[in-house]
Amino acid sequence: MVSFAGLGSVPWLNGGGSTREIAAGTAGDPRAGGSHAGWDWRLSVAEVRAPGPFSHFPGTTRILTVIEGGPLGLVVDGVGHSPGRFRPFIFDGGAKTEASLLAGPVRNLNLIFMTGTMNGSVRVETLSGPEMELQTGQMAVLFEGHAAVEGHQLALLDTVLAAPSPRTVHGKGRLAVITLGTV
Repeated sequence: MVSFAGLGSVPWLNGGGSTREIAAGTAGDPRAGGSHAGWDWRLSVAEVRAPGPFSHFPGTTRILTVIEGGPLGLVVDGVGHSPGRFRPFIFDGGAKTEASLLAGPVRNLNLIFMTGTMNGSVRVETLSGPEMELQTGQMAVLFEGHAAVEGHQLALLDTVLAAPSPRTVHGKGRLAVITLGTV
């Protein structure tokens, strides 16, 4: 489990926000160096406090999910988009991307992975039954409600890592299920 409260915050180079890295790794070994600043994939939470450009990550695919605030306006390679809350939005990480804040600061979950090396997905699901099984290699981030894994309570934005074996999440709420694989 990764405690969101324990993650350090790193400001963006342009000063428009900050990022907290939840996890990162490579296609072959999550502990080894990767292709992009030491990683082939990275999961993080970003605080967008001012309009401006997004960081440029050529050769990557990005999946952005608005989790607080909004709406968020994005212009990706000249085309306007307005990703809705809890609706994953997929785009080219190397594209020229500008953000506008239509009603104040926004918090996003971001999955970035090397295109052609990795594949990934983000699904926002409602945890309403007695449990949800995460398969090996999946992660889950709690967005709303309450949940526990192996008797440990999750706080909002805490992340469950299902490695090296499956994990069972109990509770009621909304969470993102992240799946990564190699191409």
